Amino acid sequence: MKEEEVSRLSRRRFLHTIAGGVMGVSLLGVSPPSLGSRHQEKEKEEKGKLADELEANFTQRGFSCAESIFRAAVTTYGESEELVRLATPFSGGMGQRDLCGFLGGGVLAIGMLFGRTKPEENEKKGKCISLASEYYKWWNSNFPLHCSDIRKYGGKEMCTQNGRKAAGYLEELIEKELKS
Repeated sequence: MKEEEVSRLSRRRFLHTIAGGVMGVSLLGVSPPSLGSRHQEKEKEEKGKLADELEANFTQRGFSCAESIFRAAVTTYGESEELVRLATPFSGGMGQRDLCGFLGGGVLAIGMLFGRTKPEENEKKGKCISLASEYYKWWNSNFPLHCSDIRKYGGKEMCTQNGRKAAGYLEELIEKELKS
């Protein structure tokens, strides 16, 4: 590629090339965008009610990232839709493009299902914190923590992909705990 062509590449297009992906991994410490087809990614990595519900909430119904994953959990596990408002301030990285709303909304879902309502319920508190920690560690090993970092590499499409993956993992985590 000629030098003049390189200077005309947008950052997004550059990062979607193999060289850009490698450069992104080494310089930025992030995973490059997948080179496989979107359909193959969905089949392989995303499964369950939460992922489908999340995508509908996020792409069709107008809910934010945090609201989408939390609402998916609310509707899947039969809780009151009124609870969705709790996730609103976590939207768009708390409105600052900071901590990803799919991470915050997922932690809220864990709290909704496994959290305590009385101070003496220490076992519930411990279990809930352990699950939230597990979800956080999984997220942190797969995606950037901050909305601004995620959006740099693919905008809402990248958010949707990450959200579906997060919902699939969250559902596995929840189902495993409900069965134990």
